[in-house]
Amino acid sequence: MDNKYKKQTDDIISEKTSTWAPNYDLFLTDDDKWTFDAYVNIKNAQQRQYNVNNTYLIGGNVQLASSIPPVSTLTAPLMKTVMASSSQSSSNVQLDTEQQGLYSYSFHNGYTLRGLSTIRMPFVNIHPTYKFYYEASSSIETGQYQGVFMRMYDLTPDSFMPAGVLTIRQNGTLLGQANLPDIPSNYTQTISLGQDNNIRY
Repeated sequence: MDNKYKKQTDDIISEKTSTWAPNYDLFLTDDDKWTFDAYVNIKNAQQRQYNVNNTYLIGGNVQLASSIPPVSTLTAPLMKTVMASSSQSSSNVQLDTEQQGLYSYSFHNGYTLRGLSTIRMPFVNIHPTYKFYYEASSSIETGQYQGVFMRMYDLTPDSFMPAGVLTIRQNGTLLGQANLPDIPSNYTQTISLGQDNNIRY
C-alpha cells in the first residue's frame, strides 16, 4: 500500500504520495556521558513545493483485506498536513493518540517542504536508558568454546517510541545502525551491533 500525503484546503482533500520516518541518534563518550536525539524525516515525492503550518503524522500496523492471497499486515506511515502561508510559530511534536496498534502525532510550526526533497525535523522528546554489554554464545554439542563477543545494547524508553532507525556513535565514530520496531513505554529492546573482533573468548 502506498504511503499517502494529504493536502487539505477548505473542504478539498487531494492525496499525494509521501512518507515519514523517525530517526534516533545515540551519542556515547568514554566518560559514560551520552545524549539521545529523536528526529522525523518527511519526504515529498512530488515536484510541487508546499508551505506547511500544521502536520499530522499517522502510523502503525494496518491489516488490509485482499482478493489475492496471502493477506499481509502492512506498516503504513501516513501524513496529513493543513496547507496555508508559512508561520513562525513553533511547538513540540506531541503524541495525540496511541491505541490498538495505531498512533498519531501533530506539530504546528511552519516549514517549507520543497519538491522532491526530504526535510529532517526534531521529533518527540524521549528519554531512554541504555545498557551496553558483550554477549557470547556457544554450543556444548558442537564443542565450540572460542569465538568473538557480540556488542549488545538494551534500550528502555520512558515513553512510546515509534519504529525507526537507530544510529549509535561513540566519540564521533559510527558504531552501527539498527531498525527498531515500535517500543512500548518502559519496555527493554535488545539491539545487536555485530561482533567486536578485538574481544575474544
